[in-house]
Amino acid sequence: MAVEFIPSDPEVLRWRITTSVQSATGPDGSPLFPDADVPGTPGYNLVGLLTSVLRTQGLRINQVLSAMSPRTAEGAALDAWAGFFALERQERTASEGEAEITASVTGQTLQNLYGSRTIPAGTRLLYGAGELEVVEDRDIPLNESRVTVPVRATISGSLVVEVGTALTVSGVSFEDVLSARVSKQVSGGRLRETDTQLRSRLVRALIDPGTADGFEAALLNHPLVSRAVVSQATYGAGTLEAFVVPAEAFPPSTLRAELEALYQGPGRAFVLFPPSEGVLLRVRSAVESQAVTDAVVAYVNNLEPGSTLIISALEAAALSAGAGDFQVLSIRRGLVDEFGEIVEAIPITQVTNLLPRSGKHKFVTRSEWIKYCS
Repeated sequence: MAVEFIPSDPEVLRWRITTSVQSATGPDGSPLFPDADVPGTPGYNLVGLLTSVLRTQGLRINQVLSAMSPRTAEGAALDAWAGFFALERQERTASEGEAEITASVTGQTLQNLYGSRTIPAGTRLLYGAGELEVVEDRDIPLNESRVTVPVRATISGSLVVEVGTALTVSGVSFEDVLSARVSKQVSGGRLRETDTQLRSRLVRALIDPGTADGFEAALLNHPLVSRAVVSQATYGAGTLEAFVVPAEAFPPSTLRAELEALYQGPGRAFVLFPPSEGVLLRVRSAVESQAVTDAVVAYVNNLEPGSTLIISALEAAALSAGAGDFQVLSIRRGLVDEFGEIVEAIPITQVTNLLPRSGKHKFVTRSEWIKYCS
């Protein structure tokens, strides 16, 4: 399943390189090689050099890059990915079953006439164009004339031979007095697992809730989870730590236990929520309306963790909602308690265009925190 990160078509490859070279710009924003498609220019020569190198190394580059993901790796690289998740490629096996072999005389008579009453391992049992073999030695009882033997197909694959199928015994000194039939369906064989089949099992393992990746996938599928990152062995061997950003500013108090219960592995998972940081704004607005308040609240609430609260963008949101004239006069910030109140709000004395980044904090706000003054 090698992916063509580097196109094998030389025309496509050259076109992509030319496009990339032409889009390269200097510190002042001006193009470095605007004439990369004009023969004899530095840009054109650079495109030719890059095209030559990538055409020579493209196959190897594609193989290396494909091997870096379990979704595109092949052969030994895919086996290595599978081994990382305690999986192995299933080797080819032959179908197995049982056959009943019947002699025209008793086992005692066979012993007297032929010096043996044993159906040895390796005895061939033929049917049509197919062939089975006896897996282990079995003796026909002295006072009986039949015995059941374990058999398997002589070739690997998903072969099925139904019960009752007549078999011809070959490879035994007294085969002329023997007949046989399938007494237990011969089935269960398979070919060697292909890359596609192994990759399918591997992908299923990745989303198993008993693995770290599966736990992360389960978290991300939860309706109250916006983002989740899982780390292993944070609190010792067998433990997982999940840093979860809730989809709601104030999630239910039961959410942590609910998310931790999603992990089905042998150890224990710990779910951590980021502290919510509220902002208390003092603003001047020519128009006091709910639409303006909602626009300001929506801007702050929709900030991603680690993003920057941009004052000019906040003011633009208010103006677009019909504020007329809108200016942020001061900001106070602090952690939000379980009741939605800002605790120990710290004033930011100088209102600049860029508020310091919030790290793992998530900004939240409510309309009553937006204060207006004349």
